[in-house]
Amino acid sequence: MYGKGMSQRDISDTIEDIYGFKVSHEMVSNMTDKIMDRVNEWQNRPLEACYPFVFVDCMYVTVKDTILAYDLRGRKDILGVWIGDGAVQ
Repeated sequence: MYGKGMSQRDISDTIEDIYGFKVSHEMVSNMTDKIMDRVNEWQNRPLEACYPFVFVDCMYVTVKDTILAYDLRGRKDILGVWIGDGAVQ
């Protein structure tokens, strides 16, 4: 929700509407602050030059789409995650 541009207050209200419990906007802010460095690190990591296998999550869900690939050493890597219309690449 934050990646889609919602404010912390909007997220707090949405969580209460959907799940029926309260999360303060301060708690939402603290949670996003704690993970943003890791998100930015993941977004800016170097990608392999070649992925012989690439899987695109073909089921469209408004929450996420993902692209999964395997590098030449056989390690799995997530190349991108899309939340709604915005990318968290």
